[in-house]
Amino acid sequence: MQHSRTIAVSCLLILAACGGQTPLPARPLPSGSAALVLAVRGLHGPGGTLFASLHDRADAFPGATPLSGGQRLVPVTGADAEVRFENVAPGRYAVSLFHDQNGNGRLDSNWVGAPTEGYGASRNALPALGAPTFEENAIVVTGVTPVVVEMHYR
Repeated sequence: MQHSRTIAVSCLLILAACGGQTPLPARPLPSGSAALVLAVRGLHGPGGTLFASLHDRADAFPGATPLSGGQRLVPVTGADAEVRFENVAPGRYAVSLFHDQNGNGRLDSNWVGAPTEGYGASRNALPALGAPTFEENAIVVTGVTPVVVEMHYR
């Protein structure tokens, strides 16, 4: 039972993170005085790139369309990384992440659809069944807002 739940969750995460949703029109990242600083832990590094996408609404999360200018690519040099979204307007945001270990620009999966690369979300709310939601991963950003994200590998 646990194995089939893992496969089902993995399939939904992959669809959401890699284009399973219809892309929405891009909107610019709102400019302001706040910053979101993610301390990403548990990466299987060194090597590859960490993709982080900033979202401000549920219909675009986790992977349909990040805010234009709201994606960061960070080289993975070890088990930890930092991702910064600076000069953003105060508000509610959620971040989806994946570790592109082989440099092909997407979250890879095995033949049953389970991710073979790491993934995460801003409040570490990754349900046993289904894709992560904006509401469960939303963070109120005011001033400099630090967040710790734990990466998940299957």
